[in-house]
Amino acid sequence: MIASSDPECIILYLVRDGLCRIAQDETSSLLLPGDIAIQDSSRPSVFEATTGFDVLVLSYPKWLIGPRAGAIARRGGTRMAGREAAFARLVTPFVAKLACAADGGGVAGPEGDGAAEMLITMLRTLYGDSGPVPTPAEDLLTRMRGYVAAHLHDPDLGPEQLARAHYVSTRYVHKLFAPTGVGVSAWIRRQRLDGARVELQTTRDARVAEVAARWGYRDAASFARAFREQFDCTPSDARALGGAVVDAAEPVDQVNG
Repeated sequence: MIASSDPECIILYLVRDGLCRIAQDETSSLLLPGDIAIQDSSRPSVFEATTGFDVLVLSYPKWLIGPRAGAIARRGGTRMAGREAAFARLVTPFVAKLACAADGGGVAGPEGDGAAEMLITMLRTLYGDSGPVPTPAEDLLTRMRGYVAAHLHDPDLGPEQLARAHYVSTRYVHKLFAPTGVGVSAWIRRQRLDGARVELQTTRDARVAEVAARWGYRDAASFARAFREQFDCTPSDARALGGAVVDAAEPVDQVNG
């Protein structure tokens, strides 16, 4: 979905009733009534609920947020608890009342423009303005990661393609990823394998070769080797085991914790 039509937005959730969970990257949050949380539309994410819920959803175009959009996007999956964060307690009633106004016919003209500016300021204050503006290098790294998420199906995706797409040298791409402690190719491979693992565990009718192709592998054999190295099991085993598959590179107690 991201590859075909990413709206490039920050999505804000305000829970009005029930429970739900959101996750992005390594961050996962359980949301209670009154809680606020965000996700970045440009990276894979999770929204799930096992009971009835009432959630208000706001979509902020990144271009409208401005230069802090990258820093805010990195907070995806982070819960801002309405009962714990002083500013969140202030903005929650405002957002809820604005939603009621929208349901009653909307807010247009100068009032609509003013409401939009207030919502942008609210988002920046909650998630962005307390820290420094991201450097050009940090912003470029964020955009490169978004590009990777949208092109994982491409077998040629790698440092060279990233460099061409962002008009920098391949050497500079490696330099940007160096502080993360994970090389560019290794990071891309992990994104592919994580995506393939989720698909195998949730889609029962797709052949392994089809899954491999959708995640950028030219043949099932190379996909199976990479999968076994990462998760210490075959793709077929992962499908049978479901959620029990963990990263072979991580300590078991850390995963379970």
